[in-house]
Amino acid sequence: MGTYGATLFHDDTANDVRDEFLHLLRQGYSVEESSKALLAEWAMAIDDSDDGPVFWLALAATQFEYGCLQADVKQRAVAVIDEGSNLERWSGKMLERRREVLAQLRSMLLGPQPKARRPRKRKQVEAPPRHEMAAPDGLGKAVAFSMPGAAFMQVYVEREVGTSRGGGSVFLAYCAYDDVELAWTPGPTLCVTYPAGTVVQQQSNAHFFCGETIPVVYRRRD
Repeated sequence: MGTYGATLFHDDTANDVRDEFLHLLRQGYSVEESSKALLAEWAMAIDDSDDGPVFWLALAATQFEYGCLQADVKQRAVAVIDEGSNLERWSGKMLERRREVLAQLRSMLLGPQPKARRPRKRKQVEAPPRHEMAAPDGLGKAVAFSMPGAAFMQVYVEREVGTSRGGGSVFLAYCAYDDVELAWTPGPTLCVTYPAGTVVQQQSNAHFFCGETIPVVYRRRD
């Protein structure tokens, strides 16, 4: 996770909190149910001296925006601002800007809320054609897929490390996604088998995520 500016949502954690809360609301859960689910999921992060303050600020700002700011969330966010928590990430002019942002947020949270509203539901995006293989340790998977209309396919590795989940592309080639076979060996190591003669655009020998390295080996099939 990273901070790349002084404003509230120039922060990966803040954006994740906002996105997850709005996603729950879009699923039809109440504000109370959404908050409870978020508190359970982010329990470890909330106890963290870096991520905890960001969590409360992001949740409070998001709830206020949609006219559903809960009293306890407001109280926690205002306390974070008044205590000056987590300001060591900024210095110089960026620190001054951050203080201004927090002062504006404090004033907003203590003022009248806008009319309550629900976030708009997002259009359902059809998943691209794909096949996947779960890792033997149960902490991720490899996915071979093609985007609609694309002449190439990709292999994407997704992993779970601690409380973090993410991934990235390790293989891109000009062939059909179902021409590529995926397999895992102990370690785990991902094995990618593709047809001989395939034009390969990307071929990473390892996948890195949150300090973990997953080796990737390739075989050409005659």
